[in-house]
Amino acid sequence: MKLYMEYVEFNRRSKINFIEFSKKGSYRELLREMDKPLDEQWSEEEQLTFSSVYYRFEKAYYKNRGEKLKTTVGDALLSYIKVYGYPQLLEESSDDIESNLKKMWEDVALNEQNEAIELKTVPAEEKEIKQSVLSKVLPIVKPAKLKAAFVYDALPEKSGWVFDHEAGRKYAQTALSDNVETQVYISDGETDTPEVLEQAIADGCTLIFTTSPRMLQASLRTAVEHPDIIVMNCSLNTSHRYLRTYYTRMYEVKFILGLLAGSLTQSGRLGYVCDYPIYGQIAGINAFALGAQMANPGSKVYLEWSAVKGAKEAADALNRQNIHLISSQDTARFTEDDRLSFGLSHVDGDKTELLAVPVWKWGVYYEKLLRAVLDKTVKDEYDNTARALNYYWGMSAGVVDIEYAPALPLASRRFADYFRSSIIHHGGTPFLTPFYTQSGEIIGKGQTELTLEEIINMDYLVDNVEGSIPLYEELTDMGKSTVETVGVRQAKQEAEVEL
Repeated sequence: MKLYMEYVEFNRRSKINFIEFSKKGSYRELLREMDKPLDEQWSEEEQLTFSSVYYRFEKAYYKNRGEKLKTTVGDALLSYIKVYGYPQLLEESSDDIESNLKKMWEDVALNEQNEAIELKTVPAEEKEIKQSVLSKVLPIVKPAKLKAAFVYDALPEKSGWVFDHEAGRKYAQTALSDNVETQVYISDGETDTPEVLEQAIADGCTLIFTTSPRMLQASLRTAVEHPDIIVMNCSLNTSHRYLRTYYTRMYEVKFILGLLAGSLTQSGRLGYVCDYPIYGQIAGINAFALGAQMANPGSKVYLEWSAVKGAKEAADALNRQNIHLISSQDTARFTEDDRLSFGLSHVDGDKTELLAVPVWKWGVYYEKLLRAVLDKTVKDEYDNTARALNYYWGMSAGVVDIEYAPALPLASRRFADYFRSSIIHHGGTPFLTPFYTQSGEIIGKGQTELTLEEIINMDYLVDNVEGSIPLYEELTDMGKSTVETVGVRQAKQEAEVEL
């Protein structure tokens, strides 16, 4: 019924009645990919153009034996547009589309999977490389180094996020210098990224790390066009067969920060500044709030968004409400206004005292991923599944952790360390049910743990959070760009329009 109502809304404005989808949200997603406002009436010319495009695509789809799939032509069309873009589709013939569809057919077929993503939660054990009998007799021929590209959407000296990834690259390069050679490339994150990725391949790179979700579409297209190249994008919950993604379970650290904040507050009023409403970030907010609630059942978490107001203004807005214990961004910023908006702090006007900070150990992450490529683990994992691969490692893998500032009392450190050890050794979880959402819905029954899929796909806030997930139109340009790619469903919605 919900899907049908989405179709009715789409049809009222477009007058298109022949495209069907099998998944909720697809009509709105199609409009976003076409860069069409939700409430805009289509002209007769736009209707004719889309009809022509659709029927060219449908012809190519059935030439690729699409009738064997249970999903719809519309599902396949949306997958195609995500890779090649709607403007290119407008110019392509049926033969062009047929050729491109063959390249990305596994991505189209992925629509049939009930669980399209396979999460890898811990690194695979490193394989022992065995020597053959001949290799012991014949002269040793040293294999060529693995050449890996690291593509950033800003200069390291201009972005704390990129600075951390660059430090990770250097760490991994040093650890694997006999077997790996790395090269840095700088992109604007969007328009020139395809050319930058092509240059990396022309330079001989067979492994590419793109370190921002903003580079997701370009990464996906490169992975489809170059199946012999391994492309990994730093994002979460992307169901694309040809593209591997990687991210950390930062919500584990956020839970500990929430425990600390709840134990330290006297007023019970805590602040939280979040960057973007994207997959993984909502889990971080909820983990922090549940941690605070565990330490102090009466605590409230007041939520602000840096992608709406800016980090400095968001913290100031909380201060004006007499809230001083604030969890801010997960990584340090290099702009003057945002320099201290990092980790759990006591903020009072211009005075900020750090208490504890999350630590991204990208060097450990990249070393483990590079070793997995060298020993063919990544290839084997890809060959042994028909789903999309998402690497989602946490504290137990040593890729994310917490550090305490000198201002944090010793007793608080011991308190936090108890829960840190519990999470590392799989004895505890931030999301033990039941708990309540803002709307009063009960999540889970009995003392059970949420699955990782349920955690990743959170699109609600828990009951002790004061605030909401912002709408797309409220975000900054950078926020909109990021949310378009990996934003949660609510954040992608524009203000409701009257039908």
